[in-house]
Amino acid sequence: MYSQGARTASANGPRSIAVLPRPPLEIQMHNRLHQPTEHWQRRYMIRAGSEATLSQNVRTHGLRRSRYRGLVRIHVQHVLTTLACNVTRISDRTTGTARTRRRARSRPRLGGGRSSAGRAAVR
Repeated sequence: MYSQGARTASANGPRSIAVLPRPPLEIQMHNRLHQPTEHWQRRYMIRAGSEATLSQNVRTHGLRRSRYRGLVRIHVQHVLTTLACNVTRISDRTTGTARTRRRARSRPRLGGGRSSAGRAAVR
């Protein structure tokens, strides 16, 4: 039939798996155990909000690449990009139409439907 090298990407033997060392594995298991709790989800909502803002700035306002050189000019670009993002959000909120399509949530929001970041509810 086939040799071991023809069936797998490994040139010198069977496949192997990587196992984390004990301390990182324990941290990972601890974090996964606490993910379903309401306290963890409330804390994670802060990160999710900032990740969404960063993603919006990268996708819609071109924040991935800088147009300028030098920290001062790059800082000015970031401030203006943030201003543009806020203007877009205010415009979307006042007109009631979103420029970007939002994904449907698999779980309801915590806290009665209104997010802590003040975003519009998903329809």
